[in-house]
Amino acid sequence: MWTRKNIKKNARATLKRTYVKTILVCLLILIFAHGYTDMYTPLALLEDSTSNTNVIDQVTSNSTSTVDLEDTVQGLLENFDSDVDLTILNTDNYHPKDGYLAIAFNSITASNSVVIGLLNLFNNDALDGKASALIIASLGTLILIAINIFFKQILLVGEKRYFLESRRYGQTELNKLFMPYRIKKGYKSGLTMFVRELYQFLWNLTIIGGFIKHYAYLMVPYILAENPTLNPNEAITLSRKMMNGQKKKAFYLTLSFLGWRILNAVTFGFLSIFFLNPYITATHSELYISLREECLAKYPETAQYFVDTYLTEAFYPGNYVTETYPLPIHTTTKKDLTGYDRSYTLINLVLMFFIFCFIGWAWEVSLHLASTGTFVNRGTLHGPWLPIYGCGGILMILLVKRFSQSIIKTFFACVVVAGVLEYSTATILLDVKGMRWWDYTGYFLNIQGKICFEGLLVFGLGGIAMIYILAPGLDRFLSQFKLKHLKIIALILVCFFLIDLGYSRIHPNTGEGITTTGAVTFSDLPTEKALSNLPSPLFKQFFHS
Repeated sequence: MWTRKNIKKNARATLKRTYVKTILVCLLILIFAHGYTDMYTPLALLEDSTSNTNVIDQVTSNSTSTVDLEDTVQGLLENFDSDVDLTILNTDNYHPKDGYLAIAFNSITASNSVVIGLLNLFNNDALDGKASALIIASLGTLILIAINIFFKQILLVGEKRYFLESRRYGQTELNKLFMPYRIKKGYKSGLTMFVRELYQFLWNLTIIGGFIKHYAYLMVPYILAENPTLNPNEAITLSRKMMNGQKKKAFYLTLSFLGWRILNAVTFGFLSIFFLNPYITATHSELYISLREECLAKYPETAQYFVDTYLTEAFYPGNYVTETYPLPIHTTTKKDLTGYDRSYTLINLVLMFFIFCFIGWAWEVSLHLASTGTFVNRGTLHGPWLPIYGCGGILMILLVKRFSQSIIKTFFACVVVAGVLEYSTATILLDVKGMRWWDYTGYFLNIQGKICFEGLLVFGLGGIAMIYILAPGLDRFLSQFKLKHLKIIALILVCFFLIDLGYSRIHPNTGEGITTTGAVTFSDLPTEKALSNLPSPLFKQFFHS
């Protein structure tokens, strides 16, 4: 029979052994999968800002005797001001207004609120009864659902896989985040998680039922982390069996973190990033293993679902031996699993350059489409590519790979490469064309609006994902094709790119939503009304870029 003391003790032992990697995993989940939304973090400050005065007025008018902890801390932030004056910044009176770090550094005004959720695409006056706007909102909703199923939910399952392995293996790799993909069960895992999320939402409408079902479904992502082949009904039913008679104890386990959560609010949410988020997930991982054993004893027929007995083996200082996993892993050698020390061929680097360029273009175009309802061809060129993304990706592969044995060195190297590239590119474009294609004015610790501290942190994390996961995966994918076919494709892309480059040198891609001329002010940026339509604060950050 498990106890809170024992599982939390084991969780702390795991964190002590794998602290750096675990913090990085949680950061990746926080940023890219928007996990830990129930936690008070610097990101949550932006999401839960009191700027939505109508909602706040309704709450306070209905209940004046209860003061929410987050509202209290937010009120303290509104009275906080900074007299810091850094001459390197592009403002004389330094009061950053954009970005997550600015929230912890300075007060947030009412105009910077972001309402999270799919309903936000419909719950605003931007539609104004227009059918075209409704179509855009509907498409945006479908896109967000697809991202939720095919990316976010799968990453959440991968995160649980990382934690389950790290509790028993001393060298767990970051690529465990993509475990469902690697056994070709990503879609099934994402769909099961989405169904669980949908069930939870419906039960939340009953209030009490939502509270109970939260604990009934608590083990679903951990179950999928062990066996991603289960369908939604099997995973949810198994979780209910595991939590049968355990919900009250699990609730008390949640309450045991109350003191940490209060301390987290006092530290403006940074405690959650560097300790509390991984601590809670590690504790739930220990809870899963304990409930797993009790479920097997109580319901012997469930043994067919718990397929990975190596998760409960004694501690092993090495890595989890992937070949022992009962489901086929679609990789061949250990080098393919890590991948970061591989040698890339010139033809693959050329094709990866264009892939990175297109990903960057699609990312920025989709953000603008979701926020304004209009299509804008982002970038300096006219084709579907942003060279700065391609150059950044290739430079990180070529220059940072030598540091890949150390995640910390890799992170800082990526920050330096991205910072130098972004600053120099912005300077050249401004000097040659007299225009800006991005602006960080108002962000915490920005240099002339060309780079900012927060953006560099995101690029550092993205660089790690590039070095350890994306680049090796793309290299394996491209290597499956015949070399002569790759050369033809590369030659065609290079020709079109050079034509676009020459044409854009004479007729650069400019216009509303693409460039601003002269001195850039906040009035040149998208309106806060438009930004409030974005589905997450991270989208707002990248939209400004």
